[in-house]
Amino acid sequence: MVSNSGAGGEGWPFVDSMEGNVCDYDYMSEDRTPAPNVIHYCQRHIVDRYFFGKRRVPTDYFTCESPLLVKPPIDLGEAYDYKYPVGLERKRKGLVSSPLTHKEAKRDAFMICTMTKAMNRAGAFFKANHCPGTELEYTLDLGALAIP
Repeated sequence: MVSNSGAGGEGWPFVDSMEGNVCDYDYMSEDRTPAPNVIHYCQRHIVDRYFFGKRRVPTDYFTCESPLLVKPPIDLGEAYDYKYPVGLERKRKGLVSSPLTHKEAKRDAFMICTMTKAMNRAGAFFKANHCPGTELEYTLDLGALAIP
């Protein structure tokens, strides 16, 4: 299980040892590398402008009208080593980036990408079964929603 990317005692060594881009990891693949089996998404995860926070997912996400989540870049955990503040922190600081260590960026990118993939797979399944003829749009940006 993983949750807080800064915590010890969780399954982070699996993520830390992944080679390549963690956003390329496919949790549905039969030949996937060992990884945490459970994501407890009680934290907010931010790398660059990409964000995942469960309270920012709109309540109408599973409707025919809602777009799917914006896909983060495949190299999010490798090429981006900073974050922008969101919410109240954004109000106080403005658009000021904060540095992330490589480990923090990799862990948060894993969470953002894995949760985004899971939500998009579930959303696409819903639309395929309840919204005939609906085109999939990947335009819902949780990072933009996190800025009041």
